[in-house]
Amino acid sequence: LALDDIRLARAIRFIRENACRPIGVPDVVRVAGISRTLLERHFKKQLGRSPYSEIMRVCMQRAVELLATSG
Repeated sequence: LALDDIRLARAIRFIRENACRPIGVPDVVRVAGISRTLLERHFKKQLGRSPYSEIMRVCMQRAVELLATSG
């Protein structure tokens, strides 16, 4: 994902690398280095969803991939 906003890119990378671990939005905020409100705005503007929704989406995607390849 190519993004001009380095903070948002850092947050998305963190989510993709850690989504299936016990992380939450406060962890993403810490990594991004911006306020939660600003992070939420950036996510909504660029991805159309919240940071929490992105964590859940990535984790579910990984679960589907694992189910598809096991067996």
